[in-house]
Amino acid sequence: MDLPSVPRRTVPRIVNRGGFSITEVVTGCFLITVMVGAVAPIALLSRKTADIAHQSQIATEILSAELDRLTMMPAEEAQKQLTTYPKSDGVHPALLQATLRGTYLDDTDGARIQMTLTWGAPQRRRSTSLVGWINDADAQAMIKAEPSP
Repeated sequence: MDLPSVPRRTVPRIVNRGGFSITEVVTGCFLITVMVGAVAPIALLSRKTADIAHQSQIATEILSAELDRLTMMPAEEAQKQLTTYPKSDGVHPALLQATLRGTYLDDTDGARIQMTLTWGAPQRRRSTSLVGWINDADAQAMIKAEPSP
């Protein structure tokens, strides 16, 4: 006597295919696109801001050097030197269309020089100014030499 055969119970096999489904790929591409779209304008703006800061630093260094040179001269000599301004040729290669101007001021605040450096395209002109008092050593010596009443 043969026993009836009992069908075997089959356990569903788990198939591990490794990889991504199309939904995961589309979602990942969408997220990457959104992140790049958000970060790119910020990166471009920060680069532009860094360039402006670098140009301002160069302009301040140029103005400071010019003021140091001019304020150490006697007042008359500084006034003569200021007649050669405005300068626009070869101010600095990083400053496009740069113009350096100097003004001699003498009033109750004392003799001083105001230097202004303007650069950039006409639509986006930028400028930086510095003021320095003239260190006229001869005039200072005369003031100190005068006896006080």
